[in-house]
Amino acid sequence: MYDFMIGKYFNYFYLFWIFVYAGSATVFARSLGDISTFGNAFAICLTIFAISLNKIKFNTKFIYSLVIFCIYALATTLNNQTINLLWWSQWLIRLAIAYVIIRIFKEGLLYAFEKMLVFFCYCSLSFWILYLVAPNMLLNFASFVHFSEPYGADNSNVAYNLLVYTIGSNSVLNQGYWVVRNAGFAWEPGAFSSIIIIGIFCNILRKGFILSNNKHLILFLITLFTTQSTTGIGILLACSVFWAFVNGRKGWAIIWLIAAIFLFMVLPFMQEKILGEYVIMNEQVRNVENVYSHAAYGRMSSFVLSWQEFLRHPILGLGGYAGGTYLMQRGIDNVALISGIGHLLSMYGAVMSFLFFKLLYKSGKSFSHVFETKNGYMIIVVMLGIMISYNLWMNPLLMSFWLFNYYSGPLIPQGQMKGKRCIIH
Repeated sequence: MYDFMIGKYFNYFYLFWIFVYAGSATVFARSLGDISTFGNAFAICLTIFAISLNKIKFNTKFIYSLVIFCIYALATTLNNQTINLLWWSQWLIRLAIAYVIIRIFKEGLLYAFEKMLVFFCYCSLSFWILYLVAPNMLLNFASFVHFSEPYGADNSNVAYNLLVYTIGSNSVLNQGYWVVRNAGFAWEPGAFSSIIIIGIFCNILRKGFILSNNKHLILFLITLFTTQSTTGIGILLACSVFWAFVNGRKGWAIIWLIAAIFLFMVLPFMQEKILGEYVIMNEQVRNVENVYSHAAYGRMSSFVLSWQEFLRHPILGLGGYAGGTYLMQRGIDNVALISGIGHLLSMYGAVMSFLFFKLLYKSGKSFSHVFETKNGYMIIVVMLGIMISYNLWMNPLLMSFWLFNYYSGPLIPQGQMKGKRCIIH
């Protein structure tokens, strides 16, 4: 019993740090996969201990996934006539960590994710309120005890990171339409909202789309709205419509569609941001070669440029050869493209994109099987919604969702789970 409790607490400790890496707010968190860094060494040490403690064995499916990746990586390396060892190490380490997360929690992954997110939401709301009430006090405190250094130095969205909460730079803090936006533990509020949406998905699978006696869902929704995120609110509305249609509630589907239109018209961070991006998209794409200072393009412009890149090498993509893009070849290295879907298509081509979507669909099927519902396929809406704006799909925390079916092995439906496995309870 003692060993079981030690294992349980360590598994959550391990998951806590995987969340921190997913937040990507610091140099430490963004070093995952770079074998020359302390941040990566720490993750590997935790993973090795987790493997030993949980007696995890690497099955043939994991080996196959490494073989498939290595074949693809070798093909793109030969095609591009250049090798990117950092890219290789990043993917091999990410796959290993995702495998370990899935094998530790199995059917309990969604509950564990939800429980950990509850902790981060409480922390974020506490620090966010403190910032609203006494900003100077929190800033002075953070200047002395902040965790690691913000990623990106002077161009970072982060002023200070307190491990469980991020204080944004002035440019981010001033983006809020009503009050300062809540970035949680992530590098910016939109990324935090994306992780909250996954927590909402986990909760819906377990309890259904209800608010009564569902404190976790209420907490997630409150925290989501403090981010004032177009991505997060948009995905929430899309999930609501999906849930209504899948569960045969067409009346609710119509209501949610009307609500989506209403919120788009009313909320400034929805309407102004989306319409603003649409207005400047053509100009940004047309004048991309005239950008002389670092620029992070919006999701629409990013997707268009990434789609154009995909059409230049549609089968295999460029793999780890980021320097092979049209913009980089023209000496334009000061444009950051944020579209996750665009990145998947342009860098990994049709072959790997097809494999990704197949794995995502299969995981949706597994979630539906485990929780004996049709709502498991909602993960497709969630993941694609996140990928419109972010590359979080390549982070081990999110990889554990689209690789869930492939790595999990035999699964026990929720109705039969009592007394079978007690990893998370």
